[in-house]
Amino acid sequence: MTKPKVCIVSPFCYPLFNPEIRGAHFGGWEVRTYTIAKELARRGNVDVSMVVWDHGQPPVEQRAGVTLYAWQGKPNPHRDPADSVRAETGTPVSDGTAGADVPLLARAEFDHWLAAHTHKLGRWLLRALAQGVILSARAGLQFVVQLAVVWRDVARRVGWLLREPFGYIGNYIVAKKDVAIYDRINADIYMMPGNNYTAGELAYYCRARGKKYVFLAGSDPDYDPAFRLDLGAMGLYSVPNYLRVYAIESATAHIAQNARQVATLKNVYGRDAVLIRNPLDLTPAFPRNPAAQTILWVGSSDDRVRRPSRMLDLAERLPEYQFVMVMVPLIAETDRACWARARALPNVTMFGRTPFAEIERFFADAKLFVNTSVFEGFPNTFLQAAKYGVPIVTLKVDPGEMLSQHGCGIASGDDLERLSETVRRMMTDAELYARASAACQRYVRAYHDQERIIPQYEQVFNRLLA
Repeated sequence: MTKPKVCIVSPFCYPLFNPEIRGAHFGGWEVRTYTIAKELARRGNVDVSMVVWDHGQPPVEQRAGVTLYAWQGKPNPHRDPADSVRAETGTPVSDGTAGADVPLLARAEFDHWLAAHTHKLGRWLLRALAQGVILSARAGLQFVVQLAVVWRDVARRVGWLLREPFGYIGNYIVAKKDVAIYDRINADIYMMPGNNYTAGELAYYCRARGKKYVFLAGSDPDYDPAFRLDLGAMGLYSVPNYLRVYAIESATAHIAQNARQVATLKNVYGRDAVLIRNPLDLTPAFPRNPAAQTILWVGSSDDRVRRPSRMLDLAERLPEYQFVMVMVPLIAETDRACWARARALPNVTMFGRTPFAEIERFFADAKLFVNTSVFEGFPNTFLQAAKYGVPIVTLKVDPGEMLSQHGCGIASGDDLERLSETVRRMMTDAELYARASAACQRYVRAYHDQERIIPQYEQVFNRLLA
């Protein structure tokens, strides 16, 4: 019997398969899809492939049993060659040099802009014709001005105009060359984490080709109710809301990370989701340091979401404790500002981009893990901390009620003063700390063991193809 062919679209994932790639951005979503892909391949019940950015690797190659397809001509938009020394050394660096703040999908943003303005110009022409004023001086001048506005940027990007459309989602152009790789792979099921331009394009492709599209929820805002309230608005990272709604409503199936996502999807969009928690390899990569006293933070230099500046605020409030920050450069301005502040704080040691194989060393050497994010889905950093029995204290989030219901730590209601007090309690109250530490390890064993999680994905795939 032929194995089901499953393709995971996770463009930033390649550095996890190939550690020789230095200075390339990836995050929690990629850790999740990397684990899912390699464990599916190891079990051997499905044929697994993945679409990744073009780092100059072979167009098609196999790693960890997964067939990797390079999205040729599309490099990682956050590739930072200057950061490779940080990745290779894994030691504190002396400057705050960061990669450029590159829009994730600037080409797609331009497509949306161009289509909207072209549509606007067409409507204006029809209106002018209907009113019989197309030849008037005023109408002619308006036409020339509008045409100039539309084609000003078109001239700079003339190559983009040569692409043949595969289809349209409202005003948005789905180009043939951007979905051609999916035809090449010809999978039965396509799965992608998150809700963005590429998710909308993939949803359209799967509907057009009769394929199955699995929407793999990332962070909670992937199902934001606000998307439906104003379809024409541009949301976080400048993705139009109507494109996000299209991805949600066109999916064959949804896999959520937590109960909140399941409820939001049902209540707002009328769709059901399967809850599958993030998989985790429970085997420690490093021995636990029994004398650990540092407070750890891990994330990207994105103050809109991850808020590393709030961790530095905490370090200023608690000079008696030592803090370690592992910050992936993402937003150049935030990266430089945080490095400058960290250098001025004697109780903060900051690390730059670190190889994935080395990241657990920080958790093994930490006493406490702090998260300052505005929102999360279910961060892998929480699972890495819990795996080593490191309690978690957050400024705001409590994914899956891991802290409030399962006792793995404490959330602080987005109050920095409360966060400071909670950190002090965790660092000084031995009984409170021991309870949270034990709860962490109980929780990951019960809910996130990859040996239990990966078969749940296989069950979803089998149902879709039954």
